[in-house]
Amino acid sequence: MRPISRREFMRAGTGALAAAALGTGALERAMAAEGPRRRPNIVVVITDDQRFDAMGCMGHPFLKTPHLDRLRREGVLLANAFVTTSLCSPSRASFLTGTYAHTHGVMLNATNDYDPARTPSFCQLLRDRGGYRTAFVGKWHLDSERDDPREGFDHWVSFKGQGVYFDPEINENGQRSKQAGYITDILTDHADRWIRQEAGGGRPFCLYLAHKAVHAPFQPAPRHEGACADARIDPPASFDDPRRGKPAWKRTNYGSPLRLRSSVRVEPVDEMPRRPWKPAGHYRRYMESILAVDEGVGRLLDTLDELGIADDTVVVFASDNGYFLGDNGGRGDKRLCYEASMRIPLLLRYPRLATAGGTVDRMVLNIDLAPTLLDLAGVSPAPVMQGMSAAPLLAGKTAGWRTSFLYEYWRDLTPVVPRMVCVRTDRWKYTRYPDIDQHELYDLQADPHEMTNLADAPGHAGRVAELRAELERLMRETGYKAQALHATSPKPRGLVAAWTFDAISDGRVADASGNGNHGRVSGAAAAAGRRGTALRFTGSQSFTVAPSDSLDPAFAPWIVEAWVKADGDGIICAHGGERLGYALFVDQGVPGFSVRDGQAVFVADGRESCLGRWTHLAGVIDETHAHLYVDGRPTGSIPLMHLLRACPTDPLSLGADTGSPVDPAVSAVGFHGLIDSVRIHRRDGGGDTVAALMNE
Repeated sequence: MRPISRREFMRAGTGALAAAALGTGALERAMAAEGPRRRPNIVVVITDDQRFDAMGCMGHPFLKTPHLDRLRREGVLLANAFVTTSLCSPSRASFLTGTYAHTHGVMLNATNDYDPARTPSFCQLLRDRGGYRTAFVGKWHLDSERDDPREGFDHWVSFKGQGVYFDPEINENGQRSKQAGYITDILTDHADRWIRQEAGGGRPFCLYLAHKAVHAPFQPAPRHEGACADARIDPPASFDDPRRGKPAWKRTNYGSPLRLRSSVRVEPVDEMPRRPWKPAGHYRRYMESILAVDEGVGRLLDTLDELGIADDTVVVFASDNGYFLGDNGGRGDKRLCYEASMRIPLLLRYPRLATAGGTVDRMVLNIDLAPTLLDLAGVSPAPVMQGMSAAPLLAGKTAGWRTSFLYEYWRDLTPVVPRMVCVRTDRWKYTRYPDIDQHELYDLQADPHEMTNLADAPGHAGRVAELRAELERLMRETGYKAQALHATSPKPRGLVAAWTFDAISDGRVADASGNGNHGRVSGAAAAAGRRGTALRFTGSQSFTVAPSDSLDPAFAPWIVEAWVKADGDGIICAHGGERLGYALFVDQGVPGFSVRDGQAVFVADGRESCLGRWTHLAGVIDETHAHLYVDGRPTGSIPLMHLLRACPTDPLSLGADTGSPVDPAVSAVGFHGLIDSVRIHRRDGGGDTVAALMNE
């Protein structure tokens, strides 16, 4: 039997796919051994931040998960399962759509949904093409501002953002209500009730149950508190990794500070100091929070047995990513492409096809779930799907399966963790950090805990070149593009707003750009300016402009420039607030430019005082950085997590930050000095551009 190419897996219809993988009629005979083939029911259970080894059946030293262990005994363990991005929202979208983050567009956490018209979920296809009844129950966690029903589901139970462990507000089919109890139990109740309702309906069903557990803050059900209190917790094998030879950014004690400044440098050390192993109580609470999930899985399995549909139901258990619990030098969280972060638990039970107690050791990805379930249901995958159906693996057929895969991570929340791309094979892992020109290479056979970086070691140049070529091939074939993160704005480029103060009528100042962004002066007095009339600010005056579509700084490029003569500190121009925005300011006599995204503020600093003289300042947001130019010269530059993604609802203001604070460190201070003119542009920045604007 000839091997199956990846292209054949991607393009073949379900029948052709099964025939190519198993031989003509083999899949059908396997599924029809007890009678005519039925489209199976589907139950998918996804947890949040659960490590691949956080199950009793994976040999955990003290965690007891009898119901997950049962699922493993009665089903198949996919022992080498991985996510293509170890971050909640991108991974969840990949599970649903069968595509990489750079394809479905959810590259950051909790910011946006995928487009169901462009990258449909497997639930949507099961419903629309396969006649399935579909339900989503649990944590959506894509666009966290919304909890309303999404495309592809007949039944919807969810909540906003991360939700809470106790007494959550639940949106059930558009109706919100406070529900008393523990979130894992509440979601299991909804899932169980829906299965019972649909089981006798004559149509196959698909339930997607996404738990909040085990995400921090780790809060077990009251009945499980203290269940692991007496457990002995040994450090992971890589806890004492000194990170010697690792990229420089990994040899710093990084965190997520509120305010990141371009003028502050953190120098890496040769190796990280060793710390004593002192597992905190949160380690035990993490494990205890899994226990209610385990019980819920057992309850659903019992319900399927009770209803007599267990043999005709595919049950999948997985997590949206892994989690560090002291691995790789004492790390927490996920994101990195080390094994503890990117490996996930993955169990699948389907008695009509998968041999009980079996193990699949080939590399299976979260993007494979959608095409696998569609294949088992007899529904063709969407052409955009990039995963492979694992149905042949369940039947023991491995010909044509992948030997490498692409991992990607885009900046989010923890600003010092850079963008990364990685290729993993059965033995090797090679990671590049394109924005900082650093790399890592690990021999997973000799060094399973990834403690010795071989990327620049003697004798490995050939291996690096080979894996780098494979990485570039995967990026090319999957359509990876760095600019995908920073899509350019569809808005017209050019002058957005321009204010000078030669003609003030009843406190109103016209916008000279023609875009209608007129402003109103509050208290500032006219004074002799650089070329004409300026506004004098003494700390308590402002000039405000209402939000408008043309003042939307979302995506790049964006330039804010001003001619000022500062007598003291304060805000020159601010637009936005505590959620997102930007501010041009003077602090301790030195100019700066802040960009705010959520809790992080990125500051491009000046280098010297600008007090007492006319100075041209320009804050620039390009596709990757925020920059400050002083008199046409670059003085500070800082990488951004990502670009501003929406128009601020706070007003734009000169001389003060009249909305919620963009940058708490400086927003409370009103400007002291003269503002001669301010202009805003949507156009590419850089020294030549800023110098030209300065001289206009």
